[in-house]
Amino acid sequence: MGKRGGQNLTTRGIDAIKASSKIRAYPDRTEGLELYVTPGGIKTFSFRYTLADGTRRRLNLGRYPAMSIDEARTAARAHSITLARGGDPASEKKRELHALRTRSVKTLADLTAALFQASEAAGVRTSTLTYWRWLEKKHVIPRLNYRLDELNAGLIRKAIRDIGEAAGPTTGNRAFGLLRRAFNFGVEEEHLAASPMSRMKALFAEGSRARVLTDSEIKTLWLAAEDTKALKPGTNHGLNNIGITHALGIAIQLCLITAQRGGEVIGMRACELDLTTKVWVLPQERTKAGREHLVPLTTHMVKLIEEASAIAAMRLGRPLGGDDPIFPTPRVGSAPRDARGGIIGSPKAVARLSLGRAVARLCETAGLKDLSAHDLRRTASTLMASERIGVLGEVIARILNHAPPGLGVTAVYNRHAYVSEKRWALEAWEALLLDIVDVQKRPSTVSNIREVTNQRALA
Repeated sequence: MGKRGGQNLTTRGIDAIKASSKIRAYPDRTEGLELYVTPGGIKTFSFRYTLADGTRRRLNLGRYPAMSIDEARTAARAHSITLARGGDPASEKKRELHALRTRSVKTLADLTAALFQASEAAGVRTSTLTYWRWLEKKHVIPRLNYRLDELNAGLIRKAIRDIGEAAGPTTGNRAFGLLRRAFNFGVEEEHLAASPMSRMKALFAEGSRARVLTDSEIKTLWLAAEDTKALKPGTNHGLNNIGITHALGIAIQLCLITAQRGGEVIGMRACELDLTTKVWVLPQERTKAGREHLVPLTTHMVKLIEEASAIAAMRLGRPLGGDDPIFPTPRVGSAPRDARGGIIGSPKAVARLSLGRAVARLCETAGLKDLSAHDLRRTASTLMASERIGVLGEVIARILNHAPPGLGVTAVYNRHAYVSEKRWALEAWEALLLDIVDVQKRPSTVSNIREVTNQRALA
């Protein structure tokens, strides 16, 4: 049987586990269930058990956070039942995977569905799978709704070119990448004899974006996001007449003032924030770099977060806490509620794609062109580095959670390093930003903060 031991694992407890120099196992009280943490910070649920003949085995269940602790416990209990009936959970899983891979795959939609399911089982990031599914539903299948034996390089090339012309070269190339991955998967799983894209190259050239907002554009965008508060919400999940909620307007402002990635801002959770000490700590599984990241919060950042939290609390019918998102999905009407009308459990956060659409709609309304959520982050870092503030590059790298020179991408370093320098830099950026948008500033001037920033960075 599987072994029992340890304490109940919780989402907060798992988030708090830090990587060490060796693989560490953390057992749950659920029989056989363990969490393995690698030196690189990858967290995987496993089921350990012993067969009747004394053979010991370990079966991987899935990666955290793609698999939740509740889902891992459900899977472990199911495997315990299989074991009690004389079966071998690992052999059962192999049979299930074989059945999945050999099922009838006749159309491109069948192939992508099989790819997504296999990728999810392999631990591909939830955000990546969400983007793939959106790309397939929005752009790929409407143009390539064919049987596999009907597809050829000409049809595929035309569809990718149409996607690129309609949605931009980057989306066209992402569709190219998804299709190539799907056809290669089909060949590996013997659904296809050969890939129709084997000799095809990407159709669109991509250059690094260099879009940085001017002062006038910063002011226009900031005030347009602020104006969402005054716009009358409609009946469609609180959307106003330009198609976004005021909470999303705040999220756009936070992307600019914090210089953090849009997905990290929109996925902000209550347990990550300490507004008393004014810090925001992103767990490693929520960052692109795979490193825990501490973001010092300035006065105006705290004000925006408190405003968004108040909107979320009103939507959930109770105060926020634990894993509650600061930007919950508006679709919580059917969620179970307690006797006081509060939502039971933590709802999902707004999807990252919703933030991108909100930026597009806001820019269209405000008359701004060729602007994405990531351009806000680039604008913030560019102005911090400019002579108007003069923050040193190494400090900016720490703010952006980029790997500093000489440090590997997945290396672990002290999250508290450079906190003072980062705080002064972000306060300098806040002072400049609020000056640009004509919001009342604190007494500190940008020049004074710049001087202290550089003194601290050089110390």
